[in-house]
Amino acid sequence: MAKSNGNGKKIPRYTGIRKKYYDSLMKAREQLTSRMNIRREDALNTENLDKRGVPTHMADSGNNEMELHLLTEDGNVLEMIDLALERLANGEYGNCQDCDDQISEARLEYRPYALYCTKCKSIREQNNGRNPNVG
Repeated sequence: MAKSNGNGKKIPRYTGIRKKYYDSLMKAREQLTSRMNIRREDALNTENLDKRGVPTHMADSGNNEMELHLLTEDGNVLEMIDLALERLANGEYGNCQDCDDQISEARLEYRPYALYCTKCKSIREQNNGRNPNVG
């Protein structure tokens, strides 16, 4: 069912809707990885630093902090994508992590690494990100 990508890593071979989701996740992963590489370069850009490594302009310090924050956020999304790929491989992809109902196809198209159906996501947003059914 899987072929090798040349690096010893096996690439799963999906068909139908699972292939569509796999392709969507891999595309999102590729775009995110590319964006992270650009942000990493921007955050580490020493062009605006003096000889001591201190920003020559206060705005540059804020820009670097923002780039590092965005890089952290991107890292979190990348982890969510990788977990979604694991769920796809073990047959749990598309199931809400709270109620176990199927996440709508429209939601998965918009956010292929979604963990929750729209109902449970809405409930979590009203409860500061927590599942109110868990003590």
